[in-house]
Amino acid sequence: MLMSARPLFACLCLMALAGCASQVAMLSPLGPDDEFGPGEEGLVVARVVNASSYPFPFNQLTLTPDNVFESEKVKFQRLQPAMIRLEDTTVFASRVPPGRYSLDSIRAFHVIGDYYYSNVASAEVGFGTFTVEAGRVTDLGTLIYYQKYDGESLSRLLLRAPDSAPGEVLDKYFPNVAFAHDDVLGW
Repeated sequence: MLMSARPLFACLCLMALAGCASQVAMLSPLGPDDEFGPGEEGLVVARVVNASSYPFPFNQLTLTPDNVFESEKVKFQRLQPAMIRLEDTTVFASRVPPGRYSLDSIRAFHVIGDYYYSNVASAEVGFGTFTVEAGRVTDLGTLIYYQKYDGESLSRLLLRAPDSAPGEVLDKYFPNVAFAHDDVLGW
C-alpha cells in the first residue's frame, strides 16, 4: 500500500524502526563476483517470486533463530536482495551465522519521495525449520507470493515451490561460488 508520509509520522516511523532494528541483524548480500568458502558462517540462498499485481519487489527476507528469545545477543537475521535485476523475482544470498532457523517473513519496503510502500507476507509454521552450518550452503529454493481476493477480503499467501535442483540459484546467479551440489542443505 502506498501512503503519504507526513513529517511527524515519518519521524515516528524512523524511531520505531530504530527500536526494532536493535533486534534485527541486517545482512549484506553476496555480490555476483563474491566468493564463498570455509569460514564461520553459512550461505543462505532463496528466490522470491512476486505473483501479485503489485510491481514493487520484495527486498527483505527475515529469518528467526530457534533461540531468538534466550539472549539479547541473538537477533533476527534479515537478508537484503542481491543486486540482480529481474522483473518479478528477487534473489537473496547472504552469509548467516550457524544455527537452526525458520522463515519469518518477506517484505517489500520502498520510499518514493513523500510516500512509502510496505507489504509483508508471513511464513506459515508448516514451512518448518532448516539448519545453517559454517562453510555450507543452505538453499531455501523458490518462494512465491500471491494475493487472493475473496469478495472484499484479501489474503496474502506465501507458498513454497516444489523442490528444485539444490544450488540452482547459485549456479545461475553466482557462478563464482564453488560448492558441492550433493552437500547443499535445504528445508
